[in-house]
Amino acid sequence: MNITGRAGTSLILRVGGYQFPAGTGELDDQWLMITGRISLSGRSWAFADPCLMLGEARELARWLHAAAAGRVLPQQLPAGPDAEWAPELSFIEPVLAFTLGSGSSGLVLRVNVSLEAAPPWARNDERAPWGHPVDLWLTTAELEQAANEWSQELRDLPLRSPARENRPERP
Repeated sequence: MNITGRAGTSLILRVGGYQFPAGTGELDDQWLMITGRISLSGRSWAFADPCLMLGEARELARWLHAAAAGRVLPQQLPAGPDAEWAPELSFIEPVLAFTLGSGSSGLVLRVNVSLEAAPPWARNDERAPWGHPVDLWLTTAELEQAANEWSQELRDLPLRSPARENRPERP
């Protein structure tokens, strides 16, 4: 998935395959290596981390498609750290979290990156609980394109047995 928002902010997320060889264990067989490259305010960084399980990656695809179709209501996004606020979509590993917002400039996809995905210069308080916000201002069509690209990433994964349980779903 490759998203370029206004002002040069960009996010590239890829599924780098499974973390463990097939047959390692029921849960271990579900962890995916996610690689990312983020550009924000003239600075960029990359990360690689097993931060999503297959089901969570599918959930992200469904959520992105729903957001692009207008079935996710945009939230009011806090400008700074807010202990009461939580992203709309988060996962077991709190490395990536997603929220849809809106403003006078249109839609914003906020991706909170923390822990292993946080920028290397981030202070400890910027690494958790919801990490460093990356705001991607985009159109509905760009959001749909991102959803399609992420769904394709999942379809490209090799199947694992039992095939019925692990076959990537079409969102």
